[in-house]
Amino acid sequence: MKKLLALCGALALMLAVAAPAAANEKVYIPEHSGEWSFEEPVSYAGGWDFQCTGPVFYGGYGSYDLWLWYENGLTEAQMKPEGRAWPWIKGQGVAKGLDYFSSKPDMGGKVISGKWKVVDHTNRHYLGSPYPTDDLETWQVTTTGKGWGIQAPGYGTVFHVSGIEKGTATVIEQVPGPYDWVEWVIDDRGHRGNETYDIEALCAYFGFEVDD
Repeated sequence: MKKLLALCGALALMLAVAAPAAANEKVYIPEHSGEWSFEEPVSYAGGWDFQCTGPVFYGGYGSYDLWLWYENGLTEAQMKPEGRAWPWIKGQGVAKGLDYFSSKPDMGGKVISGKWKVVDHTNRHYLGSPYPTDDLETWQVTTTGKGWGIQAPGYGTVFHVSGIEKGTATVIEQVPGPYDWVEWVIDDRGHRGNETYDIEALCAYFGFEVDD
C-alpha cells in the first residue's frame, strides 16, 4: 500500500552516520533524525492503487529518531576505515506520528485520523569492501509496532497495520561528503501481524464509491 511504501522511503532513503561521542555508547544521530509533514491526493496518478469517485486527501506528520551503539575500544582509524561507514553494533530508530484522510486540503472538511508508532531494530552490520565493489554493506532490520491505524465513525477500522516485519538492508550507493551518506534498500522477508485495508468503507465515509 502507498503508506507503507512512503514510510519505508522516508525512513530508509538515506543514512548519515556521524562520529560517536565514545565507544560502546548509545549515540543519538541527528543527521538521520527529525520531523516531517506531507499531504497528497489519493489517486492512481499519484501512485495509489485505488482512488474514490470524489476528492480524498491523505497526509500526516511525524518524527524519526535514530540511535546507534559502537564496539568498545575502537580507535579512530578502525571506526572509519578508508572513509567508509562506521561499524556500529546495533541501532534503534523510533518513528511516530499521525496520519489522516480528509475531504479537503490542509486537513479540512471531513477528517479521519489515527496515531502510529514503529520501532526499527538493526544489527548484524557488515561493512563489506571499500566502495565501489560488489561486496556491499548490509545489516538486518526488524520493525515492530503499529504503522497505520485509522478508524471511521460508523465504519470501524478502515486502515490498520501492526505486527513485526523483518528484512535485510543493502547499500546501493555511497555519496562522498562530510558524513557517510548511503542510499539503501530493504529486502523484505514478510510481515506477520494484522492488516486491514477497507477502501470501500474509506470512500463511503466521504460519500463516494471506489473508482474502478
